[in-house]
Amino acid sequence: YQEQVMRVAHELAGFSMPQAEILMRAMGKKKIDLMEQMRPKFIEGAIANGINRETAERIFERMSAFARYAFNKSHSAAYALVAYQTAYLKANFPVAYMTCLLSVYKHFRSKIISALAECRRMGITILPPDINRSGSDFTVEGDAIRFGLSAIKNVGDAAAEAIVNERESNGPFRDILDFAQRISSQLVNRAALESLIKVGAFDQLHPNRNQLLATLAEERSPLLQALKSHRRTMPSQASLFDLSAELGVQTLLQLPDVPDAPLRKKWEWEQELLGFVLQRNLFEELPEVARRHITHEIGALAEQLEGRTVVVGGVVTSAKPIVDKRNRPMMFATLADHTGEVEVVLFSDVYQQYAQHLTSQALVLVSGKVRFRRAESGSEEIEHDSTIEPDVQVRLICEEVVPLEDLEARVAKSAQHISAAPAKKRKGRRRETSTQAQLTSQPARSSAPIKTLRVVLPPNRLTEQVLTRLRGIINAHKGSVPVELVIQNGSAVQRIALGASCCVDASGALRQELEALIGKGCVHTIT
Repeated sequence: YQEQVMRVAHELAGFSMPQAEILMRAMGKKKIDLMEQMRPKFIEGAIANGINRETAERIFERMSAFARYAFNKSHSAAYALVAYQTAYLKANFPVAYMTCLLSVYKHFRSKIISALAECRRMGITILPPDINRSGSDFTVEGDAIRFGLSAIKNVGDAAAEAIVNERESNGPFRDILDFAQRISSQLVNRAALESLIKVGAFDQLHPNRNQLLATLAEERSPLLQALKSHRRTMPSQASLFDLSAELGVQTLLQLPDVPDAPLRKKWEWEQELLGFVLQRNLFEELPEVARRHITHEIGALAEQLEGRTVVVGGVVTSAKPIVDKRNRPMMFATLADHTGEVEVVLFSDVYQQYAQHLTSQALVLVSGKVRFRRAESGSEEIEHDSTIEPDVQVRLICEEVVPLEDLEARVAKSAQHISAAPAKKRKGRRRETSTQAQLTSQPARSSAPIKTLRVVLPPNRLTEQVLTRLRGIINAHKGSVPVELVIQNGSAVQRIALGASCCVDASGALRQELEALIGKGCVHTIT
């Protein structure tokens, strides 16, 4: 401890305690000039107390080296207690502990990336930002952690808290237009809304991010106008008498018919705005031609696969080209999917063919042999153990890399190199899909009471005349069942829960009148 440095100077060299503290601080802060000024006094004082000069010199040097890293005793004791407490919490309450740690680090990008990597190592799932689920900070959600809104670049604490407060006060957001109408543009500006879209915070309401971005780019779009005007309406609890104003064609958000952003673009957005790439289920988002070739998820690469050739798919998170001892180029890359990450090793012959495909954030398929080796145990194959982290458990010795771009055009050529998933497994998957289809196609045979009457209203039926007649039909069939209007809008929908004054008796007569007005199949009962 620092106190021991002071005690040595006091007892061996005859320093007073204030002088000993000055020496200790000079050593701790590497004040060379001050240390050299006090050095002769220390040596002479030690000699006066019966210590020979050589020993005194050695003691001074050891004190100087130690003091650079020493703490005072009370500081050390406090740190030891905190270290024990945090270690206990991490070991016994890992999800809650890492959630708090991420919230503390949310404004320190390098630290949050390190903490997210630790979550992945611990097997803790990080759920993506969600406008109707995320808190301002990171939050526990089951056995996973939900990404906090305030940790998104361009959003910040004030905007995140405003979003959460509005949602808790007036219910979940129905869609992005509802969000723009209920949140002040002084708190959530255009840049913040764009960031929320890009990281997927609206994916559960609008799965096509490009549609929302294209709409936001139009100066006269209802979305941007709503954001600027901040209309304080409550459409989620609307009265049917207000529908003509709330749901007029002029306020309906018409989304452009554009394709969604490619997966690689989404990775880039997340890397830019979150600081890391979210580990979503990559397998489900890959095209079918890629899924057919993948034999294993990265997290499933177990020791019993040692020496076997597998095919994995994922995003390249790092790539480090080096040269071996024979001055030949090679590469260490890291490939990640939603289950984990693996180190991919490209030796010189493979490097020449495929290294150009392993760029940051590239989506690729990699074929290679599984190797479980620790760096310190040595390896006959890998000559650069110093470049591998000591705790590496699994490596993939690369045989081929196939980029996902233009994969369909290359699949015939690649088939001779990359093994497809076993036929038995694929057949079983088809049977499972068929079974699921049969289950989902069976009609419900429940006698449970009706909880909600859902009326689907196409945009072309959203007129004053239809709304007036709809109001009359509902008034003629008063009851206790709530009504929900669903307005189809391309790939997105708007949902509006009508108020208590619009509850109905969900009878067959009501269904017939609604279908005559809107169209067959427009009425659905939710039990």
